[in-house]
Amino acid sequence: MHGDRFVNVLALIDSGADDCLFPLEVAQYLRLPLKRDAIHRYGGIGEGSVAAVFGSVALEVGKWTFWDFYAGFSDSPSVVPILGQNGFFNKFEVTFNRRDEILKLKELPKIEVG
Repeated sequence: MHGDRFVNVLALIDSGADDCLFPLEVAQYLRLPLKRDAIHRYGGIGEGSVAAVFGSVALEVGKWTFWDFYAGFSDSPSVVPILGQNGFFNKFEVTFNRRDEILKLKELPKIEVG
């Protein structure tokens, strides 16, 4: 979500991913200003490596909405929406019950810095 624009996506919750990544088309549709000086390269996604440029966006997961959710956006065809450690796992306690196909999320308390 950015401004008055939003897009619904299904995302892979990936505890092995450092960051949250989305296809670049999501940022373009949202008209999201991206920080062109904040480019990161990732290995392990498709062949070789992929580059992602970062920006802040709002994320809504169930009953929770997070503003200034920092995520990467890539034009690589191998990038699917991924919720990773920075931006997702640092906001939720995540419990997987594979046998019963249940995912439980519990919002972590905010840490005051100061």
